[in-house]
Amino acid sequence: MPFVEGTPEEAGFDPARLDLVRRRLDEWIEAGDVHRTLVVLVARNGVVALHEAFGVTGPEPDAGPVATDAIFPLMSQTKTITATLAMILAEDGRLGITRPVQDYLPEFHGTGKDQILVHHLLTHTSGIDGTDFYEATTRLVPQMIRNAAEPPPGEHVVTRLFLEIAYGWPASHRAGEAMRYA
Repeated sequence: MPFVEGTPEEAGFDPARLDLVRRRLDEWIEAGDVHRTLVVLVARNGVVALHEAFGVTGPEPDAGPVATDAIFPLMSQTKTITATLAMILAEDGRLGITRPVQDYLPEFHGTGKDQILVHHLLTHTSGIDGTDFYEATTRLVPQMIRNAAEPPPGEHVVTRLFLEIAYGWPASHRAGEAMRYA
């Protein structure tokens, strides 16, 4: 079902309640109760009653306002979906969970990374410290965007930069040695 812009009433919402939602989101951003950025879409039966962005694009003091089409790194929220899809691909014979990640992503390079198997990524035993990686990308990507070349059509510059950092990110210990959830 395609989405169409509409009024709260057309979507079956009380406009006063949606105004309350807007005020609360503004309050949360101002108080620092949530990250400095929120994008919200509220729809019912294909009718969009609210689609607004709150906050700014990044941690820099001069960061501009966020747009409704902003792209966010979802990190942990994608783990269950990724694992499910990996198992479907494995079941179909298109992914070997005991194969090296480099068989599928030759760009995945660095000391010890040739020993990382697909199942190590799925079980958080790859030896890659996700906390350090996240902190570094949060700091590095905004700086890199300023100097980045235009990405190929259909590819977002932040996604490209994130992957470039991820492919070369060093392992902090040997694959299979320890479980590190991040």
